[in-house]
Amino acid sequence: MVGYNTKVCQSKQIDTTDLNGDKVMMNLDKGKYFALNSVGSRIWEIIEQEIYVKDLIKILLQEYNIDKKTCESNVLNYLGVLENEELITIK
Repeated sequence: MVGYNTKVCQSKQIDTTDLNGDKVMMNLDKGKYFALNSVGSRIWEIIEQEIYVKDLIKILLQEYNIDKKTCESNVLNYLGVLENEELITIK
């Protein structure tokens, strides 16, 4: 389960392509495609290197006009989806 003190990073089995600023990904093991919007794409870029979720949230709060509570909730939910689809690794 993803929490504030969890470290996350991209799964190495994911093939990613940039498409007009958004990311399109394929889980090679599952044969499933995923498309990310601009914010999802930014999160994907940040987690290329292992990072604590709390630090990811700090970065997003600096880059986007969003309140902390909404950002935290959305990021945790989003990372939970990525985890369920085996697109990220957690530690």
